[in-house]
Amino acid sequence: MLPETRLLLRHPFFLQGDVYALGVPGAELAPLGVKRGWSPDAHERALAPFALDEGLAPSAQAEIALVYLPKGNARRDHVLDLASTIAEKLVLVGCNDAGIKTARKAVTARAVGPVQSEHGNHAQLVATSLKPVEPKLRERRFQVPIGFFEGLSPDPPPGSPDPTHEPSLAPLDARRPAGRLASSPGLHVGDAPDALTLVSLPGVFSEGRLDDATRTLLDVIVWPARGRVLDLGCGAGPIGLSAKRRVPTIDVTLVDVDDYAVEATRRGAKVNALDVDVRSSDGYAAVSGERFDVIVTNPPFHRGVGTEYEVTRAFVNDAPAHLRPDGAFWLVANAFLPWEEPLRARFATVDVVAQDRRFVVYRATRPRT
Repeated sequence: MLPETRLLLRHPFFLQGDVYALGVPGAELAPLGVKRGWSPDAHERALAPFALDEGLAPSAQAEIALVYLPKGNARRDHVLDLASTIAEKLVLVGCNDAGIKTARKAVTARAVGPVQSEHGNHAQLVATSLKPVEPKLRERRFQVPIGFFEGLSPDPPPGSPDPTHEPSLAPLDARRPAGRLASSPGLHVGDAPDALTLVSLPGVFSEGRLDDATRTLLDVIVWPARGRVLDLGCGAGPIGLSAKRRVPTIDVTLVDVDDYAVEATRRGAKVNALDVDVRSSDGYAAVSGERFDVIVTNPPFHRGVGTEYEVTRAFVNDAPAHLRPDGAFWLVANAFLPWEEPLRARFATVDVVAQDRRFVVYRATRPRT
């Protein structure tokens, strides 16, 4: 049980009434006795004892809006806006090491009545009433100059067959080694003739910029000439959207556990006029029974303030069930993370395509069944 939940159970008075939960972890709902709610996280929805609302515009009315503090100030403010339209009374809880003190100041500045608070279990509770504010998603747009990425070849290597579905990959030694991609701090929307415009929403990974791990991956990956590509844990979609821009003949599916990321990717696809399939998914759940020629991922390794290993472990372990026999699984990760051994347990061939002090890019083939 989370510290926030223990604190609430010590002060049940604050939840006397019709409660609607926003962002409460699925496993915490039953102990609290909450029967309705919303979560933008597909994993938490899967853990909930009832069907949680999804998407980014929950439509509900209640007496009390219970909010578990989300990560990041921008997402916090959006969820507070949502809460203000759902219920007159707000109850916000969060851990001391997750920004609850700053959040309390933000809530106090918006309060239209007295502010109550409780402390304990390394967490804080804040209760008040908020003036209704229409929720607005504050998006940021930024560009990825596609022409910088080499090693992307939609054409089969000379002398290769022309299959109907098999991916045709350039030999590993035909690609240049990964180098740090030059950043373009002065590049704005419309400046680059061959650029991909990405859309970022509150709390989406690497908000407003292309992270260095993804740069490293895009610098060396080779896309198939045709077939299906899965961008697993897509964030704002830089990998999958780049693939579709460079090789329009492939079918690209992008999935993410976070509805904010899913919406950001859909907006990015629309602004770039790219026909891709974007789904909300807890890992591979939304592509169950489907197989791909390429699965590519820059997986999360933080959840809250801790290091997260289980998500990537599941991505690796379940990959063979979603790859065609001649498919490839691409993974970029921080160099200190131990993924080579788990990859070799699930694939007969694992190549380190690029590596430096910060990141390593793996290409795994010949999945074990």
